[in-house]
Amino acid sequence: MTLTGVLFMTLYLAGSVLAFVRHPIYGLMTYVGVFYLNPPCDGGGRVTRSPLAVVASMVTLAAVLLRKEKCNNIPIMRHGIMYLMIAFLLWIGIQSVWALDQDMHQEMISMYLKFMIVIS
Repeated sequence: MTLTGVLFMTLYLAGSVLAFVRHPIYGLMTYVGVFYLNPPCDGGGRVTRSPLAVVASMVTLAAVLLRKEKCNNIPIMRHGIMYLMIAFLLWIGIQSVWALDQDMHQEMISMYLKFMIVIS
């Protein structure tokens, strides 16, 4: 397995565990990571049929259902993962200057921004 694959799987497992231990938002961020950063796919929706996306969504659902306290009582910006999401969104915004396919890159920025709006 390549170093990228090992890093991806490490973050995938860490996000799945943190969804139960800390907050279900980590499960949702794991799903978003699978959607955009899956090494075998180029994003754009093909990965939603992969077992990784299904497992990430099931982990998130289970974490929400098993959570003892209400999730909406906790401010979402209190979690460090949101700052990482903002940093990632800024980074792909900077990359849009030299993107080869400007339309596809703008679509990715738009979809990721919509994810952030839905979460917050």
